[in-house]
Amino acid sequence: MYKYVLILGCAGSLWANPLSMISQPGTHRAGSDIIGNPEVNNEYIIEITASNVILDLNNNTVSQSINNIQSGITGIYINSNLNNITIKNGLIRNINGNAIVVGAGCKEIRIESIEIQVCDGIEFNGTLAAPIIQSRIKNCEINDSKKSAQGEVILLSNCTDLRVEQCNLSNNGNAGYDIIGIKCINPSTCHFDRIKIINNTGSIFTGIVLDSPDRCTFNHCTINNNSATGINNDFKGIDIFGVGNNQNYFDRCLVLENSSVGLAIGFSVADNSENNTFIRCTAIGQIGNAAIGFSLFGTGLNNQHNFFIQCLANHNKASGSGNFAEGFLINGAHSGTLSQCRASNNSSVSDRAIGLSFRNGGGSFWNIEKCVFARNTGSSDANSFGVYRLVGTGNMFTKNIAFNNGFLRFNQLRGVPRASVSSANSSNLNAPRRPWTNLAIIP
Repeated sequence: MYKYVLILGCAGSLWANPLSMISQPGTHRAGSDIIGNPEVNNEYIIEITASNVILDLNNNTVSQSINNIQSGITGIYINSNLNNITIKNGLIRNINGNAIVVGAGCKEIRIESIEIQVCDGIEFNGTLAAPIIQSRIKNCEINDSKKSAQGEVILLSNCTDLRVEQCNLSNNGNAGYDIIGIKCINPSTCHFDRIKIINNTGSIFTGIVLDSPDRCTFNHCTINNNSATGINNDFKGIDIFGVGNNQNYFDRCLVLENSSVGLAIGFSVADNSENNTFIRCTAIGQIGNAAIGFSLFGTGLNNQHNFFIQCLANHNKASGSGNFAEGFLINGAHSGTLSQCRASNNSSVSDRAIGLSFRNGGGSFWNIEKCVFARNTGSSDANSFGVYRLVGTGNMFTKNIAFNNGFLRFNQLRGVPRASVSSANSSNLNAPRRPWTNLAIIP
């Protein structure tokens, strides 16, 4: 049995009743706070079992009674295979479980202007056979949540044509748990716009995890001042991997000033990533034992044809003993393009700092053009590089400039074919005579 204080209005008329279920279509409007006092675990404070429902919380709060100790509670649960449901205008807080859960096979689910506090978060539980289609999360805030369990603040499984817009996640997580801001599993043609993930923490922390995304777009997403605090554990801003990871588009996404006790990576593009485009994306100011702006990793030929245009990897710092700082790392990725990118002021206190690094598996048949690699500073001049390429074949470097990466001439463009490099003891950045030539400049 449930015990509620609940006032709802249907189609504009207010009425009072102790309910747990919305089973009729129409507009249901809360007239006061809704306080759930479930007597068993794994129950719902509000369950929606009908399509064509608007639940307007009317600036009221849905919460679990402060003295109630039941676990696995869901604030609002939308049953599977329902259509055209809106939840809007309110606060969901103090739930010992998720604030909102959407069942498989739903269509046209809208969550708008909802604030969530002290809960686990939001789950869309689609399946391959029954995806969640044409839904939207807009103008939502999730704060001070996911404090007592590891996992995702927002979990989106098997969603198609989903839009997540103008949502903020802040002050979530706990140093004792592995935390992910947003995790998407098999998303297809989904759109994420103006997402902010700020001031969160975890033993391991990842801002956005994309497992097998297909034709998704990410615009103006910001991941800032988050931390991974576990010993030798990692921070990643955006982590993209998985089967069928194709034709995704990232525009002006920013990963800024995050920290890790282990490895700190701005953008991680891993196995099975193909034909993805990153334009005007930025990784600045990550600090970790080792630090990488953009990490491009693959085995065999399953990470290829990825494009990075006007991307920045600056001021990333490796603070641990014997660890690298790298603006762009190519490690087993092939046939990609870096165009008009910049890697500068990356630093390592005890080893190498490199603007563009080919190491371990390296990479072949890359087109590196019109990029700038400058002022990357390792523990010594011998550990400071603009480009460091000792593995990989068939790569083309044209019209790139490297300068002030230490004071050694050959460290500016190490491994770039010498016939394509002009060196100058000058700070004059005029192009050399041959239009395809790379330019290495030392003080």
